[in-house]
Amino acid sequence: MKKTHIFLFCISLFFLSHLSGFAQKKDTLKVTKPYSIRFGIDLSKPLTSLIDNDKNGFEITADFRFKNRYYIASEIGYTNKTTAEDYINFTSKGSYIKLGVNYNAYNNWLDMNNEIYVGIRYGFSSFNQTLNSYTINQHGNYFDENINNTPIEYDNLSAHWVELLLGVKVETFKNLFL
Repeated sequence: MKKTHIFLFCISLFFLSHLSGFAQKKDTLKVTKPYSIRFGIDLSKPLTSLIDNDKNGFEITADFRFKNRYYIASEIGYTNKTTAEDYINFTSKGSYIKLGVNYNAYNNWLDMNNEIYVGIRYGFSSFNQTLNSYTINQHGNYFDENINNTPIEYDNLSAHWVELLLGVKVETFKNLFL
């Protein structure tokens, strides 16, 4: 009786070990997102010009997904702004372009295209400035206030810079991101 139990135990171990070889592999679905390009506009600049008459501008953006989480991003635009402070009034106007890369740190669910991203941009701008007026700051009342209203123009100026970004893009409707 004891030998029979040992024999049955050994045979069942033998069959169980061979049955595990027939186990099905886990069914996994690998989701690949297509390479995509997006275009957009920055709505804050035209809306700001409705509120502040001294500032107007426009910006177009584009990005291209070249890996699952990486995007090449670009922005191009112009700005015209008049700044009035206590002792100085000047106008700056020019155009700019920014190029860089975004990394999407957010792991989307299936069929979602939201982003929480970090990025870096290199920017270049060509602009002009006009010094509209300035007041020489004097302490005391010995000299009269000296206000110079003769505009001074500075043309063909340029600037270079680097930006570090942290941002969010949410797909509110199909192909509409905020």
